[in-house]
Amino acid sequence: MPLLPIVTLWSCLLAAMLALPVADARAEPAPAGRILYFNPEISIDNFLVLEEKFNAFLAEKGKTRFTPASTIATFEKELSGKPDGAQLLLISSWYYKSLRDTTRLRPLLIGTRNGMTSQKKVLVVRKEEKDPGDGINIASATSQEFASQLLDEMAARSKTPLPKRFGILRVPKDLDALMSVAFGMADAALAAEHGWRHLRQINPTQFERLRMLAESREIPLPILAVNEARADRDAALADPLRAMNQSEKGETALRLLGLDGFRPPTPAEEQFLNQ
Repeated sequence: MPLLPIVTLWSCLLAAMLALPVADARAEPAPAGRILYFNPEISIDNFLVLEEKFNAFLAEKGKTRFTPASTIATFEKELSGKPDGAQLLLISSWYYKSLRDTTRLRPLLIGTRNGMTSQKKVLVVRKEEKDPGDGINIASATSQEFASQLLDEMAARSKTPLPKRFGILRVPKDLDALMSVAFGMADAALAAEHGWRHLRQINPTQFERLRMLAESREIPLPILAVNEARADRDAALADPLRAMNQSEKGETALRLLGLDGFRPPTPAEEQFLNQ
């Protein structure tokens, strides 16, 4: 029997190889579930826009949905229900510590900003003002409850007496809080230290009108956490957020949260969160 030409044999072999099923090399989509969000440390201008932008990013990764809560009551109502699928919590580090009293949580990712995973808060007044007493108005993007706890912590570190009774003038951003004091619309501002430094860069004239009265310890940025009891099932929901800053849609959503990325917490950061 005559031998087939080498070209014919190679053609048959190639055809057979192409006929074999090929495994899909694409990454597995994230499982169905939701990410519940609550952060009393910042003010969100429009929760509908935040939800839309975050879900536009997640839609490319699977069936995970982002569900923001504007109040602690709304968040805790959502949290008390039984989730239909997997569930993660994207919450402030302050609220993470508060929830640990009733829920066993494990931090999966921590937010980053300019390479940092923590920030300080500062209390700022006008230079000519004496040390403020009770009854003042403090401009801040934080909630009243968080501001109260923060000022108590600052008072323990400060040699200057700080107000125990005050009102909060809620503003969208730290810069708005600082400018409110500079223009006399508030007696003091509670803002992130990086916002205080940013004011010096963009408006040195207004910066020179203000002085820092007290500062907090380092406060971790928001935490993406999972319930320990469901960690084996739910932790995979975090995977798309690990490289969120590598996507244009992801970067847009991150900016609305005041972040530029996420990364796993170090052992030291995890220990601090669980103290």
